[in-house]
Amino acid sequence: MKRAVLLLLTPLLFLLAACGGGSSYNPGAPDGWEADGTKWWIEGVDTSVAFRDLTSLQTMDVGASYAPFGAGQVLSSIRQSLIRAYRNHPEVVDSLFTLRVAPQIENNFEGRDQEELKREAYQTLTKHFQEPRTTSRLGEDVRIVYPDSLRAAGVSGRVRTQVYLNEEGQPVAVSLLDSVHPVLDDIAMKATTEMKWRPAYLLSRGQWDAIPAWARFNINFDTQ
Repeated sequence: MKRAVLLLLTPLLFLLAACGGGSSYNPGAPDGWEADGTKWWIEGVDTSVAFRDLTSLQTMDVGASYAPFGAGQVLSSIRQSLIRAYRNHPEVVDSLFTLRVAPQIENNFEGRDQEELKREAYQTLTKHFQEPRTTSRLGEDVRIVYPDSLRAAGVSGRVRTQVYLNEEGQPVAVSLLDSVHPVLDDIAMKATTEMKWRPAYLLSRGQWDAIPAWARFNINFDTQ
């Protein structure tokens, strides 16, 4: 029994020691959040949706494939160039690509520079969809604790998370994508839950409506 209790306490003691005795940092998910390893969420959130795999167009499982030649080849390339937008909301972006972007490209791609076509595709997309954006400033509005012990040891890098936002732009689920160190990962995830966002917007019947969406968020720990 004593050994089991010690095993449960060890990660917590490690986190506290790494942050130094004078830090106000509290490890683990914030109050009101649930946690399962590298995934945190607010109670009641549909985790099967919130923690969707947005690694690639294939894992998103959206849209039809295009022929590997002619206009189809160009469409596939341009669709892939919009991967960041797809990660905000796969179904919405793919629907807009099919209805708005693809016809424009199919009718006007011959002899055109592909980079120019990609820029036009993105501009067309943004006329109907606006990605979520942070409205708070990391390090100012949201405090970041960087433990002196880890900084002195040269432990640094970029922690990358995936955030699921509701219609109000509130983070309701956060998952860890790229890890640096257990303590820094934990600090970054907690800071991500505290960030404020402008939600994603979709133009529908002449009106911009806020919609749930995903975003990727990076926090850099630099020893310099």
